[in-house]
Amino acid sequence: MLELVETTTRRGRVQVLNGCSLTVAKGEVVALLGPNGAGKSTLLGTVMGLYPSPTGQVIVQGQEITRVPTHRRIHYGLALVPERRQIFAHLTVEDNLQLGAFHRRRHGVGISRDVAEGMDLFPGLLKHRHRQAGWLSGGEQQMVAIGRALMARPEILLLDEPTLGLAPVIVKEVFEALARLKDSGLTILIVEQNVSQALALASRAYIMVHGQMVFKGSSAEAHHALAEGYLAMG
Repeated sequence: MLELVETTTRRGRVQVLNGCSLTVAKGEVVALLGPNGAGKSTLLGTVMGLYPSPTGQVIVQGQEITRVPTHRRIHYGLALVPERRQIFAHLTVEDNLQLGAFHRRRHGVGISRDVAEGMDLFPGLLKHRHRQAGWLSGGEQQMVAIGRALMARPEILLLDEPTLGLAPVIVKEVFEALARLKDSGLTILIVEQNVSQALALASRAYIMVHGQMVFKGSSAEAHHALAEGYLAMG
C-alpha cells in the first residue's frame, strides 16, 4: 500500500536519507524507530512530499507519487500527524477538526458525522468543542491533531512522535485510540520514541540510524535487535 524504494532525501544542503526502502501493507501497523537525528521525521516528510527526493520512488496504492506536490498527496489517501502537533491555537477544537476536511468541503458529505466520531475517539474533547485549542493541555492538543488528520478520511495515517512530552496517563489514552484505529483496519506508520508501546501496537518495525535502515522485521525481532544493541533508545 505504501512503498519507498531506495529513496534519497535532502533538507537544504544536507542529505538526510541515504537510499531508504520501506513497505507498509494494507491494514498493517509499522513502527519506525531510531535515535534522534536518524531521519525518521524526514522519511515521513518525504512520503508527504515536504522534502525533495532526487533519487528513489514513493509509491502509494500502486501509483508513484514521487513528484506529486504535497497538497495533492492527501487525495492519494495520506494524512500526517506532525511532530509537536502544529494545531491552530486561535481556532476552536471543532474548527481545527473541520480544517482537516478542507479538501472535502466542496461536497460536504459526512463532515459533521466525522467531527462527532473524532469526539467519540477522544471523549475528553467534547467539553472543549467550542474552546480555543491553544488553551488545551498538550495531551488534548495531540488528540486534536490526530482527530484533524482523521477528518481527511485517510487510508494511510502517518504519526510523528504522537506521545512526545505527554504524561503517562495521556500516553495510555493515545495508544488505546490508536489500537481502535488499528482494529478498524486503518494502515498506520508510526514514529515513536516510546519503543515498548510502539512495538506492542505494530506488527513489524524498521530501525533507522544515520539516514539508513539498519533493521527490518517483526516487532518481536525488533525487541531482540534492540536488546542486542542496534541502538540505545532508553
